[in-house]
Amino acid sequence: MKNINVGMIGFGYMGKMHTMCYDNIKYYYNTDVNINMYAVS
Repeated sequence: MKNINVGMIGFGYMGKMHTMCYDNIKYYYNTDVNINMYAVS
């Protein structure tokens, strides 16, 4: 399984939407990828 690290900068509306979309990738695409999200503030 491949790991992808994602750092989110900012937590407004766009930060919330991007976080939700990255979290839902596994439900829409058949991938062997683990996405690790990190908050940067």
